[in-house]
Amino acid sequence: MRVREMFEIEHYDKQKKKRNVCAYARVSTTKDLQYTSYEYQVKTYTDLITANENWNFIGVYADEGKSGTNITYRDNFQLMIQLATSGFIDLIITKSISRFARNVVDCLRVVQELKRHNVEVYFETDNISSFDPKIEFVISLLASMAEEESKNTSENVKWNVRSRFAEGKFYAVSKRILGYDNAEDGSLIINENEAKIVKHIFNAYTRGTSVAEICDQLNNEGIKTKFSKKNWDSTAVLGILKNEKYTGNALLQKTLRPDFRNKNLITKTHDLPMYYVQNSHQAIIPIEQFKEAEKIRLKRIEKYHSCTNEDELKEKFNVRSEYAGLITCGTCGKTYRFKRNNIGTPYEKRILKCASNKGKKTCVNNDIFCDTFDEVLINQINLILKNKNGFIKALELAFNKHPLVIEAKEKLNETQGKMLALKSKANHYVDSNDEYDNKILEELRDQINLMNKTVIEIENSLITTLNVKNKVKILKNVISELPAFVENVNEVDYNLIFNDIVIHENKAIDFKIRFADIESKKNEVIFPGNVEYFIRKTKHQLKQRIVIV
Repeated sequence: MRVREMFEIEHYDKQKKKRNVCAYARVSTTKDLQYTSYEYQVKTYTDLITANENWNFIGVYADEGKSGTNITYRDNFQLMIQLATSGFIDLIITKSISRFARNVVDCLRVVQELKRHNVEVYFETDNISSFDPKIEFVISLLASMAEEESKNTSENVKWNVRSRFAEGKFYAVSKRILGYDNAEDGSLIINENEAKIVKHIFNAYTRGTSVAEICDQLNNEGIKTKFSKKNWDSTAVLGILKNEKYTGNALLQKTLRPDFRNKNLITKTHDLPMYYVQNSHQAIIPIEQFKEAEKIRLKRIEKYHSCTNEDELKEKFNVRSEYAGLITCGTCGKTYRFKRNNIGTPYEKRILKCASNKGKKTCVNNDIFCDTFDEVLINQINLILKNKNGFIKALELAFNKHPLVIEAKEKLNETQGKMLALKSKANHYVDSNDEYDNKILEELRDQINLMNKTVIEIENSLITTLNVKNKVKILKNVISELPAFVENVNEVDYNLIFNDIVIHENKAIDFKIRFADIESKKNEVIFPGNVEYFIRKTKHQLKQRIVIV
């Protein structure tokens, strides 16, 4: 027998298998022109991928109005990478390296991580694949050029701002300063209604009223903050007491962004000059009263902390605990904060306290011991591990019943139905030579194109951000990597499973799993149960459940 050709079955099957392909698009601003560009990219990539019979369309992941210098805040980018490393995506198509990331380190790290999972990235404009041996050199070169462009833009803006500061010119955004509005020329003018609140705060504080008591007064009177929040807290009141702009003067360059990649403002810890502009705008309070309030504030800090250096105090008290940002109060909606009681004594305890009760107790929710919370958390995780299959099935069912999924599918069916009706109507005018009929046909085609655009957007969302199968698979992968039984909270990163944990008056606790960025009002409950715990030898019962939001 003559052998005509040799090949490996596994390699042949792999070649035959369709590749799962997606695209990534990003526009850096939400201006109308670029928003059109964003929609165009979504449609173009959808057509490109679906036209290839060897590719499975896995969606167009797009971020609008997101900076390219930092990938942290690009939600769809993060979702795409998560799906790719979970085995859902084989190829990512993107316009260019600069669209993908302008930070060289981030770009190389992501590409290398994807290569480890055998995921390819193809950069169209640069005409290069991440599987190309010289990709790292090219990325370093091109991304460095894009990064340098961002840096130059940032430096030019900073120079312009600092030049104006040196001339005593500045622009303050009034929406951030209670008591002021912006005039047409950008200058600050007094908002009389808000100014009354500012005067009340300074008058009360200089008469000896504490910050906590001022907060209580404002909250009891139903006075809202500048951002229309109902509850005042110590941070908001202290921010007003420390703001010199209420004296009609302005201290410029108090803060800075340390690096063009870092968007977070930090307090001045550098050699750049600060500028004090006198009589830059109308004053709400006398400078003597501001200085008196400052003297009282520093005296109170020294009394309670034996230190007036605010940078040292921030460093001391702003150390994030493993519970930071995870637990929410079901009564007032504020987060629980970590605290140690009786430090250095045999009675030292780690506790979690509702932020509303930081000074005076204003929320009915009591403190909870960290050991108790850990016990409840471990119990919930072990309940999932003991019933993995049941949990995954319940999760998939709840995701499929999510209002956003149902709404998207209903809107898709409705739009497709309308499109079919319009197409059927349009067919009656196709062969007509009548000018009036041609105008009707043109209008019908415009309507069909608009509906087709809506269909593409809905279908893309069902493949990307609302993809039930993908979201279930991600959580399934997280759970599969956990041990059969958890004894200590440090054994598991519970943030990968739960997005939020809500405590209801110490009687019930909800472990929230978020399906989408926007929480639904109609929540689905799975895995309800009870757990026993002890506080000072007293047995308590706590209801616990997983809530899909």
